[in-house]
Amino acid sequence: MSDENNKSIQRELDFSLISKITERCNLSCSYCYLKDKKDLEMSINTAENLIREFLAFNKSFAHFTWVGGEPLLMPDSFFEEIKNFEEKYNINNLNVSHSIQTNGLKLTPNRFDNLKRMGFKIGISYDGTPDLQSERMNNNQIDISLDNIYYAKGKAGLLAVLSKKTIGKEEEIYDFFRRNTTFAKLNFFSPTGHGAEKKE
Repeated sequence: MSDENNKSIQRELDFSLISKITERCNLSCSYCYLKDKKDLEMSINTAENLIREFLAFNKSFAHFTWVGGEPLLMPDSFFEEIKNFEEKYNINNLNVSHSIQTNGLKLTPNRFDNLKRMGFKIGISYDGTPDLQSERMNNNQIDISLDNIYYAKGKAGLLAVLSKKTIGKEEEIYDFFRRNTTFAKLNFFSPTGHGAEKKE
């Protein structure tokens, strides 16, 4: 196949983008790939350049997933700018969507509603049972997380990381997810970065 044909095929592909907007986090999960989280966050200029170039490349659709650290440590004004840049640079009239993956601790009901109004899909990380959560959250944080999950029921996705500690709790995790969301994703623990030092 010629180089020209290869380029043509590549230009017909649309990609989704996962972008880390901050390394700051309000938790220290044992499976996190970041060992030393720095006080770093994406500048608004970087966000603008990223969105402009990505929307110029794709042809039909573009999906952005905004992650951290904990992305909701960034203010809502940052996400408002993301939507402004989308409108400004979507010159190909792509079908554009956005999602945020959060641990839920900064997701108040008002903030959830505001982000949904802006067009963001929300994914909440929850490891499936309160005792599994207790390894990365204190009791107050667990209560906050659960309150936000219950508020967002049916309007947010849930994501769990499965590790050796999950064994024997599969049915309990499954039941929790069935009760509290219409969309769930299970990630098996994949030892990378700092997480590779753990024996989960």
